[in-house]
Amino acid sequence: MDKKPTKALKRYKISFVILLILMAATFYVIFKEFECDKIVGQIRNSSHKFYLLFSCFMALLYLMFYGRFMRISTKAFGEKVSHFKCFIYGCADFFYSAITPSASGGQPAVIYFMSKDGLPYSTSAITVILQAVFFKVVLLFYNILSLIFIRDIIISSGSFFHILLIIGTAFSFITITLCLTSMYRTRFTGLCGRALIRFLSRIHILKNCDKKLETFEKTLSGYKDAAFYIKGKKKMLLHMFFITLMQRTVMFSIAYFVYKSFGLSGFGIVQFLCLQATVALAVDSIPLPGGMGANELAIYFLYGRVYGTDNILAAAAMLLTRGFSYYLTLIISSICTLGKQAAMYFGEKRVN
Repeated sequence: MDKKPTKALKRYKISFVILLILMAATFYVIFKEFECDKIVGQIRNSSHKFYLLFSCFMALLYLMFYGRFMRISTKAFGEKVSHFKCFIYGCADFFYSAITPSASGGQPAVIYFMSKDGLPYSTSAITVILQAVFFKVVLLFYNILSLIFIRDIIISSGSFFHILLIIGTAFSFITITLCLTSMYRTRFTGLCGRALIRFLSRIHILKNCDKKLETFEKTLSGYKDAAFYIKGKKKMLLHMFFITLMQRTVMFSIAYFVYKSFGLSGFGIVQFLCLQATVALAVDSIPLPGGMGANELAIYFLYGRVYGTDNILAAAAMLLTRGFSYYLTLIISSICTLGKQAAMYFGEKRVN
């Protein structure tokens, strides 16, 4: 393997170690605050356990929609990529996003895997750019619905949570704006970007200025290609939006099926979709791998309005929701991603 993937691999290893530490700390705090036996007992006593099978299926379906998005984009370029390979790309995106701060590792990993499969950089770059934009757009769409369907819960969530929501909203808008500006105002973005890189290099924050500029130019070229690529393709963009909407819907719906597994009623699926979207937006800008700790806290905090004063029930629901939406999906995606890497490694070794 060349030096670039080796350096990236080292960063991923460090992020994974940090993730494990945060995971251990999170579970320590949870089981210190709530007795483990009571939480397990609450889960065992759930009256409609078959709903948990739906939660399991939603986690798998989420990754399948990931792959479907990849398939739509690559096919539009005239690239013949199998559904299975696109599924693996989706798994790689989730896995590396889940173990790196602010989900920063997913896009480079997808581009790397696609390049190893012989896909042009322009195809992979445009795919991850569009996926990132639609991911944010759908998240904001659901949070607009949240102001209608769970307004009382948001209002009563407290000033700290409100601050996180404001920061998360600003972060999403800035991300979308930067993407669109890079696509349609390439010259302006180029001037600003080069000036910023040179300034940061001059004050010794960035090293290897020339290399950073080269990477920036390559990235900017990808955004310019994306703008040209999507011109006049409204039908394809609507298809991508619908797929992303379905993808995030199945993930957010896991919380609803967990709720139903306890034989409860009163909160509908739309309310749960909005609730999970609100949590996702609130922790979106927190630079922790997988939002570890922050996600669990935010879910438990908002579940006070859903599950009432039963703290054990709320904690059990939080663990199940997070277990299916993050840990199970992480396990599935890691198996597929590491399997892909192993196949690539032995394939290169056989050639050499």
